[in-house]
Amino acid sequence: MARKKQLFSEITDSDSFIRLAELLPSVVWINQNGRVVYVNNHVKEMTGYSPEEILDEKFDFMCLFDEPTRAMVRRNTERSYAGEELPPTEYKIIRKDGQIVDTLISVTMMKYNGQDAILGVVADITKQKQLMCDLAFQRDQMKQLLDIAKVIIVALDPNGNILMINRVGATTLGYRQSDLLGRNWFEVFIPIKERENLKSVFKDIVSGKIADFEDYENPVLTKDGRELLISWRNTVCRDQDGKILFSLSSGVDITEEKKLFRDLKVSEERYKDLFDNTPIGLIRITPDRIIDALNKRFAHMLFYKQPQELLGISLDKIVHKDTPSAQLIERVERFGIAKNYEIKL
Repeated sequence: MARKKQLFSEITDSDSFIRLAELLPSVVWINQNGRVVYVNNHVKEMTGYSPEEILDEKFDFMCLFDEPTRAMVRRNTERSYAGEELPPTEYKIIRKDGQIVDTLISVTMMKYNGQDAILGVVADITKQKQLMCDLAFQRDQMKQLLDIAKVIIVALDPNGNILMINRVGATTLGYRQSDLLGRNWFEVFIPIKERENLKSVFKDIVSGKIADFEDYENPVLTKDGRELLISWRNTVCRDQDGKILFSLSSGVDITEEKKLFRDLKVSEERYKDLFDNTPIGLIRITPDRIIDALNKRFAHMLFYKQPQELLGISLDKIVHKDTPSAQLIERVERFGIAKNYEIKL
């Protein structure tokens, strides 16, 4: 600290300080007893005031700040004179034309002409602040989009830890979003029987051994112990060098859909078994009188060994000429049914 003060004292007593201050892209000023006694030429670009205006004895340094900020400047000035090292602090400066400039001001104590003074370096961070605001706005918009999406969206780091999960994902799993960040996806949400296999596949993907996959189905565990089947679409995000930063997955709960499919399949198999093995001859024909289904009993009635022998042929080929098939079809189409209708085959 003592060496730092001595160094600044030595610099300010020479022309080197002036040359250095003018080369810096920031505003450099020295405040002594509440008045600016030195400022470089960059001050006009930042504040709209010329160096001559600011160095004038009548210039009120506090006019660069609004009332709440002035109180903070006074407090920090007192702290600096008391020997406290202050971290760089953000201030809003009011330009001569009334515009507001976001700045970051770093200060330190020094000797100027043998007396204590404050050396300040002011950096214009307006663009950086605007960029941060824009990024925050985009982040909030993205969060809203992720939260209103009707699918699970989750991002995992290369170790499988959750970087981000949307509201639907957290709700589906039975958690709050904040409870899931940082938790390992595979250890918490993948059933033991699937865990090692999926961890191995994920490890190979993030290490670049295999290409990332797009579609995948696997079960996940909810907080209350239920097992859900999720259909995933997956991708990975890389940096400019191709290194994988994280995986991004969107998932849909297909548990009920799969159950319905299984139930329909069982029902279809039961219907097929009943259709094939009923002792009554059954046949199904298309509107243009082509046979597209029949059971064993119907085939045997016509002395065919297998029903497949009759598939695809016209009904006219098996109906006796005295029983026009067109009349039968017309009756069915007209009334929806033809009961006790006798035909010769």
